[in-house]
Amino acid sequence: MITCSAGIFSCSLLFLMKFSHPFNQKYAVVQLFAGLILGLITPIMYVVFQGKGLSTLHIGSLIIISAITTMLLEVPCGVIADKYGRKASYLLGQLFMACAFLLIFLYSDFIILTLAMLLQGLSLSLVSGTLDAIFVDKQKQLSDNPGFLQKNLAQAGYFHHFGIFIGAVMSALLSLLPQLHFLTENAEFFYQIAFCLIPIQMLFVSFFIQEVSPQKIGNKVGFFSLLSNTTSQLKGRKTLQYLLFSTTTAVIAYMSFEKFWQLELQYLLGSESKNWLFGVLVALSLLFSMIGQTLSPAYCQLFQHNYAHVLITIRLASGASFFALFLSDSIIPFALCFMLIFFLNALSTSAVMTLFHHSVDDHERATLLSIRSFFLQLGALGGTLMASTIADVFSIKVAFGVSCLIYFISTLFFFIPVVSTLARKLSQEVRFSN
Repeated sequence: MITCSAGIFSCSLLFLMKFSHPFNQKYAVVQLFAGLILGLITPIMYVVFQGKGLSTLHIGSLIIISAITTMLLEVPCGVIADKYGRKASYLLGQLFMACAFLLIFLYSDFIILTLAMLLQGLSLSLVSGTLDAIFVDKQKQLSDNPGFLQKNLAQAGYFHHFGIFIGAVMSALLSLLPQLHFLTENAEFFYQIAFCLIPIQMLFVSFFIQEVSPQKIGNKVGFFSLLSNTTSQLKGRKTLQYLLFSTTTAVIAYMSFEKFWQLELQYLLGSESKNWLFGVLVALSLLFSMIGQTLSPAYCQLFQHNYAHVLITIRLASGASFFALFLSDSIIPFALCFMLIFFLNALSTSAVMTLFHHSVDDHERATLLSIRSFFLQLGALGGTLMASTIADVFSIKVAFGVSCLIYFISTLFFFIPVVSTLARKLSQEVRFSN
């Protein structure tokens, strides 16, 4: 694992140097750092709550509280970011996240932990879409070529996944060192590390990430007027609506895999105890996600950057992968499908976001990214409920089969004239720029 991580780290340094602009290099470091913090705490988040003596019901309640808070505040916080500054919104969100982490590792009382999850939900809402909007505005300032944006979005996504990978590896290695056992035996130790890393992240963003403001929103424009204008404008944007519906449909399909792959793997293992396999598959999922992000520009080039065609092929392949999961009855085909699904998901991300960012105006980018995030969370909730119901009534395999059909349905949105016209337009712009 150490040798593999060192090799990936070396490749990532070379990949970082491929960024042609210093801003993009700094942004890649920010994404890596954000992924590192996430990778440290994700494996032990629920273990911490369990160690505090909370019941499964209480843990589930805390998760729901954070999720609902994020959903309710997503769009208002996006408007705040567009009106008062995206970097300021990001830094405020990170401050609230640090406060949430502080409460989590200091207290065990359910009421205080509820406050911590409320702060976490508020933090996620404030942070959502802020740095992404700054990054995209900068790319559009550097070049109008949609292929340039797509390539750099893929590279930035690579470093976020790489950060998560390094964080997860660090968490595992620190837990295995006998010298640190007195610290790592308490899972709260990793929240303490994350708490200490957040101020470093905030300082780096403060000094090295410069916000681009292509069109400032006047101070006389009220918050509620701005919120109302943005949401009403969304109603008239058919292309953006179809892109949001397509993405939401794909998320609904994906949830059966994300939420239930562990249970299906345990079923395939039977009474055989191979807990190490779960950790290996998580590491492989991150590795194949990085490979998908890396190969994404070359794959888009195969289709002359017609992102509708790119996404149709990827969604069809994803649906086929879920059908293979439906048929699989042993570990090897399951593991192959597992890695392929993560690879395809990462392969599609930058193409989806390139279409999205060319459907919105610069001055409202953070707001519309928050609206997109709201749709994603709504899809995740609906997909989880659907998959849970199907798995309970029939089986997890049947849930995978239904997801296959939903993936196929999600491709239909790219055949709608306004979406396919946008894709052809961007393809022509790339060819003209080259």
